[in-house]
Amino acid sequence: MIMVKYLKTFCFFLILGTVLRAEAQQDPRFNSYVYNLSVINPAVAGTGGGFEIYGGLRNQWTGVSGSPETHTLNLNTAVNNRVGLGLNIFNDDVFIVSDVGIFADFSYRLSLNQSTNLYLGIKAGGSFLNIGFDELGITDDNLLRGSFSSFNPNVGVGAYIKEDNYFISLSVPRLLRNDRFDDNAESVADDRAHIFLTGGYIFNLERKWDLKPQAMVNAVSGAPLSLDLTLLAQYSDKFEFGTNYRLDESITGIASFVFGDFGKIGFSYEYATTDVQNFSNGTFEIFLKFVARGNEGRLSGYKR
Repeated sequence: MIMVKYLKTFCFFLILGTVLRAEAQQDPRFNSYVYNLSVINPAVAGTGGGFEIYGGLRNQWTGVSGSPETHTLNLNTAVNNRVGLGLNIFNDDVFIVSDVGIFADFSYRLSLNQSTNLYLGIKAGGSFLNIGFDELGITDDNLLRGSFSSFNPNVGVGAYIKEDNYFISLSVPRLLRNDRFDDNAESVADDRAHIFLTGGYIFNLERKWDLKPQAMVNAVSGAPLSLDLTLLAQYSDKFEFGTNYRLDESITGIASFVFGDFGKIGFSYEYATTDVQNFSNGTFEIFLKFVARGNEGRLSGYKR
């Protein structure tokens, strides 16, 4: 009986941990963020001047039962030379917790000069949270029986500066602080505003090679600052490879390839630099991106 009591206590705190999931990771995180920046910044929607589709899968900490798995789908298009629209859908599954989000994006372009544009955007939608306590198989504790569901509406804003050879992105994808889960007494998990600052530059080298350093800073109240540093080498607008370092978290290898005149496929493998690597086989990501004809420049880099 003592062991059962400790097991139930452990399961309850594990559930809370997956709901909170390190606070700094409430928004879906991807190593391939530069290919799908609109998931965190609505101002990016339609900046390619045409229609595009992005689909991605992140399988985190493979080999661990109930480890996080995230699916994302993004559609965005330019309505005219000023307005862009987008739709972001994601499904985040962790152990017995499922979080499905649907957000619509609107962006508007302002010309700063002949070659530099500033895009301003707003994001609106919400996420459906479900916790299936019955999957634990515990029947003698009311706290760990049944299920919990909630809908959490939210809005976000963003700004995006783009030139041929660089970009700067600043966004807060979720502004509202919603109570995501409570124990009928007080809130134990809630949404918090995340601030993302992202930037990148293309250095044109000889023999059709480009070097692309990128960085992303993520700040949220109550959690350490998160820093991503990425370096990619690109050849002839056809393929690229490189690495990502997430401060005190992981090291990642990344590769992507253009196929035809309209598609791009990318892969990454992330090795955790924390103790979690002792219990998992790493983290894998894969994505597919398609653009409408006449918009192929989106596949090669920032030249959009």
